[in-house]
Amino acid sequence: MGRHLSERSRQIRELHQKGLKRREIAAQLSVSVNVIRQAVEQGREVGALEPFRPKIKERCQEYIRRRNLRLGSVNDVLSALSENQILWLINKTQKAEEETIAGYLLELVRDAHASATGAAKSNIKH
Repeated sequence: MGRHLSERSRQIRELHQKGLKRREIAAQLSVSVNVIRQAVEQGREVGALEPFRPKIKERCQEYIRRRNLRLGSVNDVLSALSENQILWLINKTQKAEEETIAGYLLELVRDAHASATGAAKSNIKH
């Protein structure tokens, strides 16, 4: 954490810590999402950024257990979709400039939650 950070790395870290999504940071700094992803991963590796919220995940797993649900996986979701639905999902994922289907599904959930609660929506390209 005592290492000297470049101005760009400092900007990325500050925006990430404010809760901005990788896509939002990339747009604000006029760089690719991949640059942001790499910077965040490197920040976590050197301890400049916190690891991905393991305490929240543990707490949610307890809620899931209490309600007799399973966590499942993206593979479970894909297995239940038709080929046309999967192709649609792949196209939407790429259009949204997400690197993974999981990332796109995450943004869909965030947008649905924002609609239901009145919170700010993401900038996902539907």
